[in-house]
Amino acid sequence: MILWTFAIITGILLMAAITIIFASFVVSFSCRFTESVRCLRLSFHWLHPFVLEGMYDLSSQTWWVRLLKRYQLFPRSSREEPEEPGDSSAPKDPSGKEEPSDKETEPVERVTPKPPPPPLHKTPPPEEPPSPLSEPKNDREDSETGGDGLEEGSTAGAGEEAEPPEMLSGEEKNKKRQEGTSTSQEKTNTKKGPFAGIKEKIDSIKKNKNFFILRQTKLRNKVLRWVYRLLNNLLRIIFFEKLCLRIKVSLSDPSLAGKLYGYTTGLRHALTTPGPDRILLAYEPIFDREHEELLGDIRFKTSLSRLLRPVVSALLTFPYINAFIVWRRTKAFVKAQSSENKVSP
Repeated sequence: MILWTFAIITGILLMAAITIIFASFVVSFSCRFTESVRCLRLSFHWLHPFVLEGMYDLSSQTWWVRLLKRYQLFPRSSREEPEEPGDSSAPKDPSGKEEPSDKETEPVERVTPKPPPPPLHKTPPPEEPPSPLSEPKNDREDSETGGDGLEEGSTAGAGEEAEPPEMLSGEEKNKKRQEGTSTSQEKTNTKKGPFAGIKEKIDSIKKNKNFFILRQTKLRNKVLRWVYRLLNNLLRIIFFEKLCLRIKVSLSDPSLAGKLYGYTTGLRHALTTPGPDRILLAYEPIFDREHEELLGDIRFKTSLSRLLRPVVSALLTFPYINAFIVWRRTKAFVKAQSSENKVSP
């Protein structure tokens, strides 16, 4: 007897779990705009309108949720209720003025001090003490004059006349520098060739870690399949049941109304799908009176299984083994590149 009761309870729990997971949750949005009426309404139901149903009206800002068509769970309004006079925390005078609180104090006047007047006689700035690293002027003069004199005397005593150094102007120095840089550039170009920069860039790309990962064909193909499968499951989360749009407008130009009617009918036939008409697009021109009307209805459904399917498939179908193998290869590749860089000057 105990086993039968346990089996019955587990069967009931399994049926409840299956219904919760696979039961559809339908959401519909309807609108109607005319010259006098503006209505926007959002409604939903789970498993069936008799089980659980809800509605929210944007124009009146009212909403409710019903259970089993009888029990109204939330018959509330989202409008702010007016405050009652007894709820006010601060006391008020009979004249209508609010009494000042104890925390409020009178403002205190702050006196800003005036700057002192400027001195009549300007004092000279204090002299900075000489640094120990600075050399005296006499030593510099001696090194500039005496040293040259000794060198000249020694050379003159040897019987050889000292030649004066060549004095070059600024333009000549710039010309020599430009000639040196041009010759060095020509030498480097002749050594490396015209496509040396492109070859260096290609070599740097080949040594990149990301490029090495992209070269792994097995992992790349499996990851692309995994992404395609994930996107396909994400697009299947929402299933559109109905998309209806009806427009009734009177235009001053009858030719423009005829063109709009032709365009809408062509688009309606292009959007038709096999089976029941889930997409309906209609335009009705009015010529005898001025009238504007827009009717729209969108209905889609989803479920807990549709929401969990992308997550489960992404976790179970990801290529973990191939990713681990490629990760080990990239570590070895990076280590080899670092050792080559250390060896090369």
